[in-house]
Amino acid sequence: MRTCVLAEGKTFVRRLACLGAAVLTLAAARPTSAWTYESTASRPFQEGLSFAAWWSGQYATPEADYSLSLLASTGAEWVALIVTGYQETPWSTTIDYTSTRTPTDDELAQVIRQAHSLGLRVMLKPHLDLEDEATTGWWRGHIGTYFTTEAQWAAWFASYRAFITHYAQLAQQAGADQFVVGYVVTTG
Repeated sequence: MRTCVLAEGKTFVRRLACLGAAVLTLAAARPTSAWTYESTASRPFQEGLSFAAWWSGQYATPEADYSLSLLASTGAEWVALIVTGYQETPWSTTIDYTSTRTPTDDELAQVIRQAHSLGLRVMLKPHLDLEDEATTGWWRGHIGTYFTTEAQWAAWFASYRAFITHYAQLAQQAGADQFVVGYVVTTG
């Protein structure tokens, strides 16, 4: 499985590692509608790559169009589009997916159309990160580990539900072929 990432040079390896869950999901997913389910044993291997943008505007550049065309030329059948929402700290209960670090809905709809025009099927994968993992030492697996009340969990899940629902609706409206929901947590 190859990965195509639009990322700042110094964060490339960190961002590439963050895509692991999407790539694994992509490799095991069935190439049919995102809205159906079939057991894993009957799913054929799915050939594809991840294509991530870490800032608003990155999917809407000539470089992104060129990268996507190169991705299609590899023989890949699928592309996993990554869209990231952020929360400030592991104990925050709100998720921001409207900042300049997150691609806009219009960009996502455009890159879905572009991928389809190149013969690629599209999986949309919302991704959750913390604002400043590099300097704080926290990572998304720490989210919730500082919660001490059910009210904090309820508030976080309400925000996560809004985040996921927003992108599920966008995936459906823009014609994405699959939609992935996933989240890494630590237990402790």
